Amino acid sequence: MCTNTRQCLFFFYLAIYTLQSMLHIAVIIHASLYVLMYAYYFLCAIGKRPWWKRLITDSDCSVHFWLCMFTYYALLSLYY
Repeated sequence: MCTNTRQCLFFFYLAIYTLQSMLHIAVIIHASLYVLMYAYYFLCAIGKRPWWKRLITDSDCSVHFWLCMFTYYALLSLYY
């Protein structure tokens, strides 16, 4: 199982277990971003270079940051 699939499954489990509704939104945004990333890889493979590489990279960093924040908040809510 690839890392992205494991991440999504973990975050969905965490969202259900901790009853955090915002975590679902973060997971959907994360998965959508990876669809765009693989579309970029496909376009590069067939010889077309999209201009939005930097936008995807910046968005990926931002999504990972927010997923970490949501996860921290969700895990914190388990104990308090």
